[in-house]
Amino acid sequence: MSFSAAGTYPYYCVIHPLMTGKVTVVGEGAAVDTQADINERADGELNQWLEGGRAAKKKLTDAAPKQVKNPDESTTWTYEMGTTTEHTDILAFTPAAGEVRPGDSVTFVNNSLAPHTATFTSGGQLPPNPLDPALRPPTSPSPLTLTPTGGPFNTGFLPPAAPPNAPPPEAARSFTFLIPAAGTYPYTCILHAPSGMAGSIKVA
Repeated sequence: MSFSAAGTYPYYCVIHPLMTGKVTVVGEGAAVDTQADINERADGELNQWLEGGRAAKKKLTDAAPKQVKNPDESTTWTYEMGTTTEHTDILAFTPAAGEVRPGDSVTFVNNSLAPHTATFTSGGQLPPNPLDPALRPPTSPSPLTLTPTGGPFNTGFLPPAAPPNAPPPEAARSFTFLIPAAGTYPYTCILHAPSGMAGSIKVA
């Protein structure tokens, strides 16, 4: 890409709304940063932002999932799908609760600024292409009953809470699974599987 005139040219990633930058084009003879200046500033910012990301991840992974007791004595658990700082996306789930029982429900909610899925293989295989249009809608309307086989079971792409000042309603960013039987139910975000965004629900 070339720039024909001096000025400031902002750019952003349409998938990650906080992923922004700008190119400043100056006139001939104007003072500019050297590459050494840029490298030093970038290293300082990277360390600062990574530290903020690590703190956000610790807060997410140390948090217990929210729980609500239902009239039938079952429990609905709420798992967060990642979190976002000004400069980082945390690709992790709230750790699964150890007290999930048959008949309980698990609601995944995306309050981050990146799209996510919760996809249970349940004896099936992860889709080879996470961008397959067939995976965008959920497997079935929420709530969906999980079984140990017959999967995969998918939330579909749950949109991010973006823009922060006017996000989609939580109902559009969440999906609920009913768990009728004991067993182990591993799940993965198919968009971020290479980054290890996965978890498992053990139902006793």
